Amino acid sequence: MRISSEWARGEWVRIGPASAQFAPRAGPLVKIYGAITFYLENKEQMGAYLEEQDRRWEALSQELVNRPDPLRDRLREANQI
Repeated sequence: MRISSEWARGEWVRIGPASAQFAPRAGPLVKIYGAITFYLENKEQMGAYLEEQDRRWEALSQELVNRPDPLRDRLREANQI
C-alpha cells in the first residue's frame, strides 16, 4: 500500500502518527512514519508542492462553478420552489 505524503501530513497534524494507522486509507505504521519523515525532510519542497496543489484546486473549482451545468441549474431551481 502506498501512503501519500499529503495524506500522512494531514493525518499527522490532525491526530498524530500513532493514531493515523487506524484512520481510513491508513497503511502499516512504518509507511505512515516513512511518509511523515519524507515530508519533514523535504518540508520546503512539500510546502511549495502543496501550495501549487491548492492553487490548482481553486482554479478547477472556479472553472467548474462557472461552467454551465443543466442538472445543477434544475436542482437549484427545484430547491428554490
